[in-house]
Amino acid sequence: MSSTTSKHSETHPPTTGAVQSDRAHRQDAPEVAVHSSSVLYMPINNVGINEPLQWLSLGWNDFMRAPLTGLFFGVCFFLMGHALMLVFESAPAYVLALCAGFLLVGPFLSLGLYQVSKDLQGRLKPALRRALCAW
Repeated sequence: MSSTTSKHSETHPPTTGAVQSDRAHRQDAPEVAVHSSSVLYMPINNVGINEPLQWLSLGWNDFMRAPLTGLFFGVCFFLMGHALMLVFESAPAYVLALCAGFLLVGPFLSLGLYQVSKDLQGRLKPALRRALCAW
């Protein structure tokens, strides 16, 4: 075997039939193979058409069992949105920084809602203090 063939087989892993047939149409495309052991591999789960409605129903049930905690977090998200609008109207240059801050704060607020659901599943009475310290 020549050195060129050996070098080619080391840098390019074998491809599947679908990738080979696609490559036949695009000769200039680089060869990329993503295997299940790769960090680029992300399995995709199928979601049924009724599942999002079921999730909303479960969330509504949680809200009805702990309305004050749910309202507190709802008011927080509401105020974040209005703060964004006020900054946009008065100082549009800071909107991007505020959005970045909200992207960091939002998940922490969501942890509180997750804690409420966990408490309800464990038959505990949800507490705002525990929800605020969930992180």
